[in-house]
Amino acid sequence: GENAFLECIVKNLGNNSISWLRHSNINLLSVGKFKYSQDPRYQILHNNDTWTLKVFYFNKLRSL
Repeated sequence: GENAFLECIVKNLGNNSISWLRHSNINLLSVGKFKYSQDPRYQILHNNDTWTLKVFYFNKLRSL
């Protein structure tokens, strides 16, 4: 599989945080830069107003 990048751009986040969830089982992947998932396929990237969930070895036929 290939790597997938899911971007979330937020301006003026303030004291709030970005969370990533896996929809299929409502599994919390991360809050801010802290990764909760033990799955090594997930990486959280942050640059200014852009938050990115990187999924290594993404298979389009399989859900996240």
